[in-house]
Amino acid sequence: MESKHFTGMKSGEYKLPRCFSLKQKALVASLFDRNIGTNQTVAYGSVRILFRFIPLTENALPFLVAFTSGKHKKAVTRNQIKRYLRANFQLHQQILPTQTDMQLICMIIYRGKAEEAQTKIPLDLPTALQKLSK
Repeated sequence: MESKHFTGMKSGEYKLPRCFSLKQKALVASLFDRNIGTNQTVAYGSVRILFRFIPLTENALPFLVAFTSGKHKKAVTRNQIKRYLRANFQLHQQILPTQTDMQLICMIIYRGKAEEAQTKIPLDLPTALQKLSK
């Protein structure tokens, strides 16, 4: 990706800058709105990705992403699952499609058991991202 946000990174670093976090409530809500016809979903194993493409505005980033772990009783467990999702996404973010005129908005959701997150996420997330890029 050719972006001012990736300058200064050494090759082999897969850090996801905070500016790529999806934080706007309106955009997050739009991913879950079933009346919007452009919303799409990809699922593989225990990972589901809700996404849509919106027109790229000036100085916009190529993608915005948010992570969630579904319903788990303890906050520690939810946060740990989100860390696993974030870490694996950082390793495989180059799989995402890059379009010059569209911005990808996506929410990555883990739907499996908390005990299996550490083993399932590294297997399922890259495959789900590859399905998204097709």
